[in-house]
Amino acid sequence: MQRFGLPAIVIAGLLASTAPAWAQSAGGPIDVDGDVDLRCAVSRAVERSSVETLGRVIESVGVAATFDSLARGSIDGTNADHITLLSNLGLVSRDGSAFTSTGQALSDLRGHAGGQTSASIALESSTSLAHAIDIPGTNARFSHTAADTGIVRIQVIPTGSASEGCGAGFDPVVRASIAGAGGLEHVARGIGSDRTAVLYLYDVPVGAEVDIAVNDVVGAPGGFDIRIDAVSQQIPSIDGTEPFVGVGDGGLAYRPITLERGQSAEVNMSISYEAWEPAVAVVGLNGAQPGVRVYESDGFGGVYGDAIFESSYLPTPDARVDLTEYFYGGEYIMVVEDLQRQAGTFIIEYTSDGFAGGGPRVYADLYLNEETVQQLGSDLSFWVEEPGWYYFETSSYDDVDPIMSLLDGDGWFLYESDDAAFSLHPLIVAELEPGAYTLTLDGFDGGYGEVLLSAYQIEPIQASLGTIGLSQSISEDYSQPPANVYIIDAPEGSLVDIDVDTSNSGFDSTLALYDTWDMTVWTSDDDGSAGYGSRLVDTFEGSQLVAVIAGYDGARGGEYSLTIVDHAKVEGLPETATVIAADGMPATGSLMMDGDIAWFRMPMLAEGWYDIEVTSNGLPYLRADLYRYEPGFGYYWYDGYEGYDGEVFLTTDGDAMSDVLLLVRNTGEEGGNFEVTVR
Repeated sequence: MQRFGLPAIVIAGLLASTAPAWAQSAGGPIDVDGDVDLRCAVSRAVERSSVETLGRVIESVGVAATFDSLARGSIDGTNADHITLLSNLGLVSRDGSAFTSTGQALSDLRGHAGGQTSASIALESSTSLAHAIDIPGTNARFSHTAADTGIVRIQVIPTGSASEGCGAGFDPVVRASIAGAGGLEHVARGIGSDRTAVLYLYDVPVGAEVDIAVNDVVGAPGGFDIRIDAVSQQIPSIDGTEPFVGVGDGGLAYRPITLERGQSAEVNMSISYEAWEPAVAVVGLNGAQPGVRVYESDGFGGVYGDAIFESSYLPTPDARVDLTEYFYGGEYIMVVEDLQRQAGTFIIEYTSDGFAGGGPRVYADLYLNEETVQQLGSDLSFWVEEPGWYYFETSSYDDVDPIMSLLDGDGWFLYESDDAAFSLHPLIVAELEPGAYTLTLDGFDGGYGEVLLSAYQIEPIQASLGTIGLSQSISEDYSQPPANVYIIDAPEGSLVDIDVDTSNSGFDSTLALYDTWDMTVWTSDDDGSAGYGSRLVDTFEGSQLVAVIAGYDGARGGEYSLTIVDHAKVEGLPETATVIAADGMPATGSLMMDGDIAWFRMPMLAEGWYDIEVTSNGLPYLRADLYRYEPGFGYYWYDGYEGYDGEVFLTTDGDAMSDVLLLVRNTGEEGGNFEVTVR
């Protein structure tokens, strides 16, 4: 062997490396995680790889020509040393008169390099055809013309011998596509000890051309029987032994369904007419893909007519079929099966109250005076021991949009909040009596995710007009709420000025007024005062509005000075406001600092509509608000707009009886001049 440039030890290594995979283990195929199907495929793949390696070996040592001449049946004149080496490699007999099984596999591989595909063979329905793939790496091609609309079943049963320890010598993969179906390919793999592959095609139109390809999972040659049949959906019937699902009253529940290969499950389903929002879905577990049909039932095991719903029978990323919109009160029969009639486990999810999010609804207890992580789609029960005020708010580092509702012990809605003043997160501040309550957390438009819930009993601070420079702080202690709540007592029609001064602390505050009737934001401000402080000038009616002061983006540990005054009295309105005449000369003003304000009065405008323009070349950020003033009553807000490009346009009507006042405020860090025109 040295004459070929290969030491004996190298030849021995080649012989060992090219031995059949099963022979290298303890008398059986390579074990792959205890999966017989997978280990057989791996063993056969290793065997083919070994044959390909032998092909490279005979090329490298210069005996490929001799091997190919033997394949052509020409043994005369061959080099005896070449025959010896080919024999030692396990490819030919000692005298070179015949190939071994490994040699024949290599001869087939070298004779058909490139992986050609055979011509298509027409298949008739309900007829079996024996076929063999002789060329390694090729497909067997078949075609079928559907004779009727319905289901087509393609079955491939391997024939022939296999490697020791494996049940079949051919491990099929079946692919099929329907002409005109957008190139969608359906695939089935051989399973079980006999490695039979079964592929179902649903809703095949009459006359449709079905293109079928069969090959071995590792490209090895082998034989198989193929059969194609038209299959009809069986009309279900109920005899009382089937699973029963009753959707009556309550949250999300689920019923598991386990199917053997080829099985389907008929489920008797009853939907209560009292169900508020019946919702049903079928979910496949561990790769199972559900196919679902629904029939109306007569309650005695029979069905009314055709299916009222049939799923698309196509795989989905979440292996889920949602049936919510197809159900209302009544009796139904639901058929559940795997898309390819394989074994699998399915979960029937159902509820009378509608699906709240992307996962099962959570029922849990809520503990007050702490912050906890909660899932959207949760109902959190808690008990109020003593009357008082309570604070509920969410926050999150994720992109979620929660909706929060507060219900009493009988399930009646008390409050609902979607977006707070400065975020997509809700806020509820409520005065509650002793009793049972439920706080619900849901995602907007069915969204799902985690939120941090702040739930506290609080003592709002009673504040009145005339509060000057009240020193306040938001605690860093997480046993305390992340905001301060104020109830402001003011006469109806007062023009109230709330100023949160943070100039000495640098704290970035926010200020919002909420209507506790429905928890909507009445008005809000972030940086309307000096620096990062907040300021609102507005009218409201007594304690129906609460003021909430918090740190921007949930910041804690802030200190500020709070001032609450009757702005009209402090400023001497309306007498001190600059008077503007309609269609007269523009009025001018200057707002040099963030939060600076200026007042203008349009006395008793005649009946009609008027356009008001506030423009500035130096103030990109400014806000304008209109107020109506009636002697003996006071002020009420009429309209307002935040301008971001140095201009604001408002419209008002005149009644010849009340004054219209205009408040212009600098809401940015740049200062400058502006002018007001009324037409």
